Amino acid sequence: MKANNTFLSRFAIIAGASLLLMAITAGFSFGYAHSQIVQLGDANTTLQNLLNSKGLFQAEILGWCLILVLDVIVAWALYHFFKSVNKSISALTAWIRIIYSIILGMAIAQLMNICNLFTETNEVTAQLVMHHFQSFENIWTLGLIVFGFHLIGLGYLALKSRLRFWGVLLIVAGFSYSLVCTLKQFQSLESLAANLEIILSIPMTVGELGFAVWLLIRGKKRTAAS
Repeated sequence: MKANNTFLSRFAIIAGASLLLMAITAGFSFGYAHSQIVQLGDANTTLQNLLNSKGLFQAEILGWCLILVLDVIVAWALYHFFKSVNKSISALTAWIRIIYSIILGMAIAQLMNICNLFTETNEVTAQLVMHHFQSFENIWTLGLIVFGFHLIGLGYLALKSRLRFWGVLLIVAGFSYSLVCTLKQFQSLESLAANLEIILSIPMTVGELGFAVWLLIRGKKRTAAS
């Protein structure tokens, strides 16, 4: 039992640390670098920002690649952390995150395509650059619908582990991700999606990041089934 607890502790630390590193990296890649370069509805300004910040853009791509790797690590670690609760559901939840990671990889490929356009500065290039940026965001948003189901699965496993607070919060966060990102697929519902995202941003953020902190502080001290 002691050896089993030690393994669970390691998986909790790996998952928690990876989730927090992922959040920091996403804050840089999307919250800072992406927003500094992309000006929605203004292809020419976006292209000029890109040409003036090539290093920042390349750092953004590296950040997304790191996030992709960390997503796979988190899927693996959380599978092992929760498999004693329900091995089948834990495996399904892990595979859902892997599917999300594949979709994220497809989105990152859109950003990589932009690197081939650095040598041109005409109107056509500006439109192509904007197209790839929009494709990145659209594909990633589709992936986040899938990611929401991953969080719902984690919430179920947490509830089965008698972690009622985190279970409920993760389920709410997962439902919020899937709902908001589904609404974003319909142009007529974009305003509703934006308003809901503001309202649901707290459970979406606290659910995932709070659970990451819990894994580092408390999760490593207990078994997943206790």
